[in-house]
Amino acid sequence: MLKNISRRGFVTGGVGVAAAATAGYLGLGFLTRVNSEKEGATDGAAASLCNACPHQCGYIGHTHYGRLAQQIALPAHPAAAGRLCAKGYGYSQIAYSPNRLTDPLKRNANGDFAPISWKQALTEIAERLGEIDPRSLALVHSFAPTGAWYGRRFLEALGCANCYADAAAVDLSFASGTRQALGTEQYEADTANAKLTVLIGANPAEDSFPRMLQELLASRQKGGRVVVIGPRCDRSTVLADEWVPLNPGTELAFVLALANVLVTGHHYDAGFIERWTTGFEDWERTLRSYGPAWAERICGIPAATIARLAAELAAAMPAAAVIGGWPKRAGHAYANAGETARALCLLNTLLGNWNQKGGLLLCEPLEFGALDTELIPPIPHPSTRRLGDAEYPLVAPTSGSVAHMVRAADEGTLAGALFYESDPAASCTNTAFVKAALRKLSLVVAIDVQMTETALLADYVLPETSYLERFEIPTLINGKAPSVAVSTPVIEQRHPGTRTADGIFTELASLCGVGQYFDFTVEELASAQADSLGLSLAALKREGIVYLNTTGFSYGKLPKLQTPSGKIPFTSDACKAAGYGASPAWVEPEPASEPSADEEQLLLVSGEGAVSNLRTNDIEDLGEITRHYNLARAHINSAVATRLGVADGDEVEVVGAGVVGRVRAKVSQAIHPTALYLPSGYGCTSPSLKVAQGVGLNPLDFVPFRIEPGYGAALTQGAPVTVRKVGA
Repeated sequence: MLKNISRRGFVTGGVGVAAAATAGYLGLGFLTRVNSEKEGATDGAAASLCNACPHQCGYIGHTHYGRLAQQIALPAHPAAAGRLCAKGYGYSQIAYSPNRLTDPLKRNANGDFAPISWKQALTEIAERLGEIDPRSLALVHSFAPTGAWYGRRFLEALGCANCYADAAAVDLSFASGTRQALGTEQYEADTANAKLTVLIGANPAEDSFPRMLQELLASRQKGGRVVVIGPRCDRSTVLADEWVPLNPGTELAFVLALANVLVTGHHYDAGFIERWTTGFEDWERTLRSYGPAWAERICGIPAATIARLAAELAAAMPAAAVIGGWPKRAGHAYANAGETARALCLLNTLLGNWNQKGGLLLCEPLEFGALDTELIPPIPHPSTRRLGDAEYPLVAPTSGSVAHMVRAADEGTLAGALFYESDPAASCTNTAFVKAALRKLSLVVAIDVQMTETALLADYVLPETSYLERFEIPTLINGKAPSVAVSTPVIEQRHPGTRTADGIFTELASLCGVGQYFDFTVEELASAQADSLGLSLAALKREGIVYLNTTGFSYGKLPKLQTPSGKIPFTSDACKAAGYGASPAWVEPEPASEPSADEEQLLLVSGEGAVSNLRTNDIEDLGEITRHYNLARAHINSAVATRLGVADGDEVEVVGAGVVGRVRAKVSQAIHPTALYLPSGYGCTSPSLKVAQGVGLNPLDFVPFRIEPGYGAALTQGAPVTVRKVGA
């Protein structure tokens, strides 16, 4: 076990989550500095859920004289498992940031923002909402449960169905493709017990997933093998036995070839397939065209390597799994991403590893029970479908297509939008296109803690309390042992001009004439949700997380699947109707996997860094780590750099989609020669975010605006870019 990781070790020796996961509580110096002032009175402790990413790892926040002094991760939380990542520790600074929003703002006639009162802001917003056809409104919300629940309910009360989850910008293709194969949008891995784990696009050392990192370590300690597949040798490879580079966007070809070897060699679990699946013969016929030699020409992985990895999977099954990762899941954000996710599920089905020890786990979906209708009256369902659902019939229903919402704004179908803790102007797709589209709306309202790129485009900006200062309704966590977690205030509200999401939407509802649907407090809602599961809200607040008494999971048994047949389908009528093969087949990643003959043109790939995302990029100490270790650099292959005359640390120009940006180069053999890697979470232009502004480049500046057919995700990976040394 590594102990007392320094900042240098934290960044270089496994980096980010890797260090946090192996070190236990990581007492980074910034916690001491940030919380050194004395205010308030006594020490205290409260349960909280980190708001740095959708994993929402649980911890107990300890205060000293009213200020946060320590974050002790909850061992019982499924994502944290007793550890937090770098972003989790760092994001606690948001409550103390001098760059926070503290008062409502309105854009004046000169285009500048001026402070106004809450009464004026909410009254004017309600009046302007009343002038817009509800069918022309939209909401994009984050994963924070209270704001998402209240925001959706508010729009539905107005008669609007256009609600979108901004997590779709990360994993919409994966969730949608998985749903076509399994009838659910997610599954988990029993990695600790795996004999062989193949990670495609998964990067737990930087992707804020402490538990998975710990389980990979446990698997290795028991003799398990870990193989990483991807165009970049990311920092998770410190845990891997092997890195296999492939051409960007060609994960689907690799998956199809693995399946081909398993099927043609009869190295699959025939009993599992007979009992739990339908349509196997159709995919068997489809796979005949996709042998290792074919895949080598597409993805660049030698045929012998593909055959060897397939044989290793067969030897280890069912304690073997091929896993796509969060964020930028396997093949995500290419035109073949949804089909890659579907094929991944079916490849694992060949291994018979579903709900097997060391395999992948499908668990009964966890839902709240019926709520007291007298307290929380039901709302009439909107009479129209959400925009984009007809155009993209395979889209995950929990998310919807944010990219199509942007297109609707550009085309005039949409008139107004509310953004709750979401920043599509920086995270959805081509940033110039999104910003131009949002400027066409007659009303834009941003509810956030920071002045984001999207907030800069708003007519009204409403400041929310930070996650450390507010109570959140319970969060459901699926898994072998389903659980419920809750986030409570750790510190007192620091700025009187900020408000919670439940208060904002409740008052807006009253002003808009639908207040009868919000005649309850957030505590009453949370209590009703807990009661529906047979839990005590008081116990939830005290413990932070409570596991449900259930015997629903056992190895070897699959739950009832929400698919047309109740089994895992190797064919999908819905996919066929949307223009894909009934069984997964090769689809070009668009652009084609082969780059231009121009030697300076590379395929742009991106992914979240150990300390960087759009929530954490304005945190001073995380920014200090970025600056000190040059984490915002563009990664370029050594051979390509030599050809271009670029040395490590040189400033280069990146050109794509009509945009030119400058950044320092990181020259390395750990990147595929056809790819250029830019870490996401950088390239901020908001002058209010003084730490983040001007650091690195936003990869989405350089991609064209395109949407994945059928699935509705923005195509944000693999765009061709030109790289040249500045001054050459």
